[in-house]
Amino acid sequence: MRCPACTQARIQAHQQLCAGCRPLLADVGCDPDLLWGPTQPVEVAPFPPGLACGEYQGSLRRMILQAKQGPSTAALPVLRRQLLHAIRARKLPPGHLIAPPASRLRRWQGWHLADELAQSLAQRLGWPTLRPLRRRRERPPQAGLGAGARRINLAGSFAWRQAGWVQRAAQRRPLRRVYLIDDVLTTGATFRECARLFQQAGVEEVRPVVLAWVPDQLAASSPAQH
Repeated sequence: MRCPACTQARIQAHQQLCAGCRPLLADVGCDPDLLWGPTQPVEVAPFPPGLACGEYQGSLRRMILQAKQGPSTAALPVLRRQLLHAIRARKLPPGHLIAPPASRLRRWQGWHLADELAQSLAQRLGWPTLRPLRRRRERPPQAGLGAGARRINLAGSFAWRQAGWVQRAAQRRPLRRVYLIDDVLTTGATFRECARLFQQAGVEEVRPVVLAWVPDQLAASSPAQH
């Protein structure tokens, strides 16, 4: 039989999880469909709500940190499966799956977890995935910055790869709904900066779909708090 979390490694009948998943999931049960509890609605004002698999802590945090290191990890198939389950559990209507552009470091490493998640979801759901955005300039890493500093750090960082991209894409397939796929939603600065471009281009809905979020930091960064 196979590990119910990653569905890849073989385990014995008396084992609940494989050796790779066991230390990562030490604080949760082994229900493969709902490792971190009910899917959580996430709203980044003023945009419509999206979802997260759970809060950025415990086993979910450990698995995300491991998966960000590269594709050959026990965590990656578990995270793919959980995000797919979350979308289906929330019954999200079809839309375009788009990851924020990778940083220069991620491009150099050749691995961008958010883009991998978007590609995997597109294959499983049959929804379109695109890479329409680019980074106009490299900025210092967001880690360790507060909400205000993150907004300033990212302001104007993203742009279209090609002018008029949304209009041309809409001619082939209506671009009414975009899901921005990412690993962690902290203050929402990256989401807002990307979503603003789609909103200005006339896309009706832009929603966050993430593995994990940090509720306190997101609440502190909302427009109502400033």
